[in-house]
Amino acid sequence: MKYDTCLIKTDSLDQILQLKYQLDEQGIPYREKIRSGSSLRDFGALLFITGQGSYGTNGERQTIYELFVSKEDYERAQQLVL
Repeated sequence: MKYDTCLIKTDSLDQILQLKYQLDEQGIPYREKIRSGSSLRDFGALLFITGQGSYGTNGERQTIYELFVSKEDYERAQQLVL
């Protein structure tokens, strides 16, 4: 099954954990993607624009969580998003 429809994209770990629990309870399969930290390119751009980089600071806010569901399950899963 393809999980190609993004249900949510957030930086809140609590929100993503709660939603994953609800999806499991409803029997809705999903795929998750976690991106953490800034890329070196982002650091270079920030350094060029501001004259200072912030690589490695505020790491908690740099983590992005995404959940993907199938197109068939999207409407049912969307009702669980707060």
